[in-house]
Amino acid sequence: MSGAGGDGPGGPDSGGPGARRASSRLRLPSVDRVAAAAVGATRRFPEVAVCGAVSALSAVVMLEAESPDRWLALLRVATLGIPLFL
Repeated sequence: MSGAGGDGPGGPDSGGPGARRASSRLRLPSVDRVAAAAVGATRRFPEVAVCGAVSALSAVVMLEAESPDRWLALLRVATLGIPLFL
């Protein structure tokens, strides 16, 4: 019933557990390459990087603050700055 080409049950063409084991390996970039890309993006869009950092910092502080109103306003403004500077 199954041919010699591995298309039987469990073969590479059947969609079984070993179907794409060899061809589906994902190669992740190195940390150096990701860091270089981050530095390049920050040099190209420094205002966006500042807005992102201010947004993240204000969100973290807002979670710990007793009255988060000021931090929420800063978070909103900084978040709106990201698409403004792109």
